[in-house]
Amino acid sequence: MIFWLPIFLLLFFLTVQATFAEMGVVRYSLLAISTHTIIVFVFFTDHPLTWFIYILTIQMWALFVVTLYRRNKWREGKLI
Repeated sequence: MIFWLPIFLLLFFLTVQATFAEMGVVRYSLLAISTHTIIVFVFFTDHPLTWFIYILTIQMWALFVVTLYRRNKWREGKLI
């Protein structure tokens, strides 16, 4: 089970992030990706799937940036 734990963790946080990104709530999307990144770097640095998890974490950050610019909140000065 420990082998698949980071994949399930990633799927959970990606679902939370994508849900809030679709609703346009940027702050919770940022909270989800930040929490996931911290958990990955603290607990899963020696995991066999480390590079796979890092690549998917980078994709989650890309989703956050796209959501941020898509919502046009950066033009109003309300990033979070």
